[in-house]
Amino acid sequence: MPIPNAANINSTGVLIAASGLTSIQLSTSRESVTIGPGNRWGDIYEYLEPYDLIVVGGRLGVVGVPGFMLGGGISFFGNQYGWASSNVISYECVLASGQIINATSSNEYSDLFWALRGGGNSFCLVTAFELKTYEKSSLYLGDTSYGTDISEEFLDHVYHFAHNGSQDNKAAVIPLVNWYSYAPTSLSFSAMRFYDGNDSTPAAFTNFTAPVMTPTSDTFHRRSMYDWVSEFDIEFALAEGLRQRFYVLSLPADRLAMGIIHDTYFETIKNLSNSTGFVIAGVAYMPISESYIRSGIELAGQDPMGVDPSKAPYIWVEQSLTWTSTADDAAVIAFIKRVNNLIKIKLDAINFDSSPYLYLNDANSDQKVFEGYPDCNVQKLKQIRAKYDSQNIFTDLMPGGWKVEHTVSGLDTTVGCAE
Repeated sequence: MPIPNAANINSTGVLIAASGLTSIQLSTSRESVTIGPGNRWGDIYEYLEPYDLIVVGGRLGVVGVPGFMLGGGISFFGNQYGWASSNVISYECVLASGQIINATSSNEYSDLFWALRGGGNSFCLVTAFELKTYEKSSLYLGDTSYGTDISEEFLDHVYHFAHNGSQDNKAAVIPLVNWYSYAPTSLSFSAMRFYDGNDSTPAAFTNFTAPVMTPTSDTFHRRSMYDWVSEFDIEFALAEGLRQRFYVLSLPADRLAMGIIHDTYFETIKNLSNSTGFVIAGVAYMPISESYIRSGIELAGQDPMGVDPSKAPYIWVEQSLTWTSTADDAAVIAFIKRVNNLIKIKLDAINFDSSPYLYLNDANSDQKVFEGYPDCNVQKLKQIRAKYDSQNIFTDLMPGGWKVEHTVSGLDTTVGCAE
């Protein structure tokens, strides 16, 4: 969530850092692990590897635990186990009063437990997460790169995976298109592929492998999650300290709409080719299946987000911009606003009905996240916020991110409402 004040405070505030809360403790039964919020997912996967265990966590090791979990959390294991937050057993919380409590789905703090499953940071400070563990001895993961300028073919295969390939609940993919300011006329195409099983050539990935699409490089092989994040996070380490923004779009998996978004985005971004510093733009087209949404509900009940599974599959489009120079701030921010206004105009012109849900962890600061939750859940979140923080400590004194109190109303629907 690279937005101002989401993980920090300005010079007039007090920073409460969780960086020292890095404990990791496996239960005696090995059925759960309790982790401190100062960890990143790479730390968790390293700890669990000797036990052949895994948790439903981040797809990249550099991602921090608390923000990921409080926003719901998209995982490679989502088709089987739903949101990462659907796999929480308990939260250790510090309330606004200073009281330390343990919230579970069945104790006196069950309402707070529910709110933390995607409701953001309006309620308390979470000082520990207890997560379910799963036995995983064989996984296939890797990053597959393709040639340049294959937009139509690539989008076709993403679309077909959303409708067909994702029916294999063990398969997941992150299709990614990158643009670089030093080569403004070309695009690069890749796909992070994941398979939970002992199969190096699952049918779900037929369209992402030869002979349908011939890779220029491919690291897909049998490995652990820790091995995967250790390899891939080397690239992300190079980006530490750079400037970054996200923006997210959500739509039912529709090929025409995907093409409009893709063409508009990458045609408009050419205006940044004369930037002062180096600019990287990436668009990830993430297929979200019906089983992804239903698995979380079946495992843990309805969550605050209330995404409608009957309208799946979805494509959640994450736009990411990374740049080096403060001199380019205004141009990049203006681009984000302009290109998404253009996308909206073009989608409206074909009467396309986008999905109202926006994934909190990928949203930009000006996007209306809670307005995309069912209003029944928004009002319940506001009641829970008032119950545990009547003085708005975590709303007014910790202003970063999205606050339920600032949301007038959500969606007028009964679908996705918690009981």
